[in-house]
Amino acid sequence: MSVSISDMQALRVSNDALDHPARVYQLLAEDGYVFFRGVLDLDAIAMAYGEMLEVLKQVGMVADDATRPIWTGVRVPEFDRYKRELYDSHLWQRFVAQPTVAGFFERVFGEHVTWAELGVYRCAVGSDLRADPVAGRHQDGFYNQGVVFYTTWIPLIEIDRSLGGIAVASGLHNQGFFHDAGNPPTFAIPPDAIPSSAWRRAEVYEPGDVLIFTGSTPHSGLPNESGTIRLSMDLRFAPVSETAPLTGGLTEVSRDAVTVTTDTGEVHTVALAHTTVMFGLTRDFISVDDLVAGEELPLGTRVIVGYQNGVATVVRPPRMVRVRPSSGFVAARTPGS
Repeated sequence: MSVSISDMQALRVSNDALDHPARVYQLLAEDGYVFFRGVLDLDAIAMAYGEMLEVLKQVGMVADDATRPIWTGVRVPEFDRYKRELYDSHLWQRFVAQPTVAGFFERVFGEHVTWAELGVYRCAVGSDLRADPVAGRHQDGFYNQGVVFYTTWIPLIEIDRSLGGIAVASGLHNQGFFHDAGNPPTFAIPPDAIPSSAWRRAEVYEPGDVLIFTGSTPHSGLPNESGTIRLSMDLRFAPVSETAPLTGGLTEVSRDAVTVTTDTGEVHTVALAHTTVMFGLTRDFISVDDLVAGEELPLGTRVIVGYQNGVATVVRPPRMVRVRPSSGFVAARTPGS
């Protein structure tokens, strides 16, 4: 089933839902996303943009005197190398701690939100136009099963059609996971699983815009056909009324359970099952044997553990050094379940 960017319908703009959390939840239930125009503090956006631009200059992807992220053509071969400084500086944590940013999300949901340590910095360079513009289609929740969260995608520059941006598949978030559980190690969503008519995008994304979608909402980055590096962040959060995952140091492991010590000193042990999804520091998915060996997740590693009824659904570090898929994954759910 072919997908055409030009045929995608526009995202529904829902600024009228601000300060009306019930309406926000209704939109999320109907569409799987909510989109706001020009709502975030531009000073906070400028801070994030400036720090990302400086890192790109340091690795030669942007010229030293550039004020815009015009790509020099330099590619950094190691995944995450050019973003490690951003993670180490806790940029996204400082961003969401800004009173204006925190206040916006409180207005949206009517309560404080907690941020999962799953923030991602996006620096998408130019690529050839793909025959399948949504080849990156996926659902965040598939890789974080048992963790209740929303994803927010935040553009840091003006992103027109030539830079691509993001597209979401509207109204499909209540149909389970579309990922092919029988196709390791990628478990990619088959191209024909998402109707072409479901895809939505904005013609232009502007700094200050905010897109929020559920963990089950299919979405994909679109091709960047320009000479400008596309800068954005996607962050994950949940209202404080939701059950937060365990986050802390991995203090004990066995074939049957993992123990985590949180930042407050609480010690929690949760069981492992054959359905538990596990990520390593350098590999997409690891097996119980990998876990016990301790090379991919050594004791002391900071981890996030989602759980239900005392059984771990996912065990993963906040971020990986690079992606090198393995086949040690058993899906907890099948597509369409």
